[in-house]
Amino acid sequence: MEVAGLLRATVLDAGCGTGEDALHLAGKGYAVTGPDLSPRAITLARDKAAARGLGAVFEVADALDLTGYEGRFGTVIDSGLAHTFEHDRLRAYAAALHRACRPGAVARQPLDQRPGIRGDAGAARRGHR
Repeated sequence: MEVAGLLRATVLDAGCGTGEDALHLAGKGYAVTGPDLSPRAITLARDKAAARGLGAVFEVADALDLTGYEGRFGTVIDSGLAHTFEHDRLRAYAAALHRACRPGAVARQPLDQRPGIRGDAGAARRGHR
């Protein structure tokens, strides 16, 4: 995404886990927020950020809701959360990500991890409503 010029300055790493992707991007100068449902994962991510002197923000949050994140992000990355959801929960997740994006935002989610789906969703842009 970065090479293609698709990363925007503000990045949401949905379901960030212990924060490696978020920390990588923060190290490159992006403002990254990483929500995850696991308090333990967020503690580990915060500890790693502090040890590396990086300013990524890690918060315990439900990716199916993302209340308080509305319209904040120019880029959304998902490296492994969406494939864990089925039907209605996947729709709720997609809606939450949509609300968290600014108009023109770019979202990237690899789909090759989902059973029965091949390839990559690539980058999708959020249009104006």
